[in-house]
Amino acid sequence: MIRLFVEPLDVWLFRDGRPFTAGADHHARSVFPPSPRTLYGALRTKLLFDAVERGEGSLNDPGFVERTVGRPDDLERLTLRGPLLGRRRADSQVERFFPAPLDLARTDDAATSTLSWRILTPRADVPGLITDIGLAVPWADTDARPASAEGQWLPEGDFFVTLLGERRQPTPASDLYETERRSGIELDAGAEGGRTRGVVREGRLYSIAFVRPSDGVGLCLDVDGLDDLGEVGLIGLGGEGRASRYQTTTVPTFDRSAVRERVFRDGRFKLVLVTPALFDGGWLPSWIDPATMTTSGNAAGLRLVGAAVGRSAPVGGFDVRAGRPHVTRPAVPAGSVYWFEEIARGAAGRAFDALDGRTIADEAATIGFGLCYLGVW
Repeated sequence: MIRLFVEPLDVWLFRDGRPFTAGADHHARSVFPPSPRTLYGALRTKLLFDAVERGEGSLNDPGFVERTVGRPDDLERLTLRGPLLGRRRADSQVERFFPAPLDLARTDDAATSTLSWRILTPRADVPGLITDIGLAVPWADTDARPASAEGQWLPEGDFFVTLLGERRQPTPASDLYETERRSGIELDAGAEGGRTRGVVREGRLYSIAFVRPSDGVGLCLDVDGLDDLGEVGLIGLGGEGRASRYQTTTVPTFDRSAVRERVFRDGRFKLVLVTPALFDGGWLPSWIDPATMTTSGNAAGLRLVGAAVGRSAPVGGFDVRAGRPHVTRPAVPAGSVYWFEEIARGAAGRAFDALDGRTIADEAATIGFGLCYLGVW
């Protein structure tokens, strides 16, 4: 497996999966970081065009296309982990950034004018609160009203420290990238007198949100199955296929033994999604029984205690061969947290070995959906 660090040469545009037609909808929304499907499609396109440039075949040959990158619905040719944000450090190494988990919250004490960060834990005996599915709710043991860190980021080291129960202050998204709106108006491409008209169409004004990462900020993606990509190169990414520069490096390891030992000892853990996940049960993975909240498969012997799930993220894309958009699916967003406890001795430890650093989505897990890490609580 190799790690790609991709930086834009200008700006990026990543649509959020919802349809957009100039005049019918005046604002094209953007999402950042993009869906794993976006990176998967960009890599397949690069592999295909590189093979054409080497004279190995033609884009008009369906057999060549399938041999090179697989069928349009083939999600097995490459294995992806990510994408996550990354920032180049002074020593030229790239540091990944993880979405702040939804159990990391800020509290403002008006009496003392102090700000602090805390990690929420599930509580089932909240006075006056009744849930229809019998789960505990994330709770802050304070009178101050907590504010979620949703939309903020943690450097890799800080993220893994929070999985050990230590608090860290996240980095605002504005320190890593900005959204840049640009306006335009649709042109009438119809022909008149043998010439393209090229005049504006009335009522077709629109704006598009581009993403401009800060200097040294890009996307990190771990990929298995790329044998001849080269150490550096260019790749078209996102809307309009904007040119981006990539660099490959090895994937470093991170010591997770301290978390593993605590999970084995305590018999419980929290699971944090760091990329969006597509689950058959909406917010609930297929290996959790919705009636009993008990688990099966590689995570058998556990019970879901509580969850902090963010607003669903639309995942779509465009099918180039069919010439139409993919069906948009709601995904559980990155940063969502699930708390588990074991009901069979040793189940938490076994689940750690099976799930930590893996993709657990029910759909498209091989291309990066549902990447998760486990922590203590």
